[in-house]
Amino acid sequence: MMLETAAIRSEDFAYRKGAGDELRKRHEALLKKGATKKNLPELFRLDADFHNFIAECSQNRFIVQVISQQNRLRRLLEYNSLIDAGR
Repeated sequence: MMLETAAIRSEDFAYRKGAGDELRKRHEALLKKGATKKNLPELFRLDADFHNFIAECSQNRFIVQVISQQNRLRRLLEYNSLIDAGR
């Protein structure tokens, strides 16, 4: 939460309207579908894309790198939760 807040408040932050509008459309489309197990991967991708968007708008390569690493770690934890321990 601290990192993205700092990214948004930085002097170099430049909101990219076209990309932001596209993310909003994707969010709205997913909300219309409703949350199901079927679209959880789509929800995860959308969430990661949103956080990457905020980082990229900051125009700070360190923030972009940290958010990217954080998304990879979240993806790893998500994959781990999908593994059937009984197998």
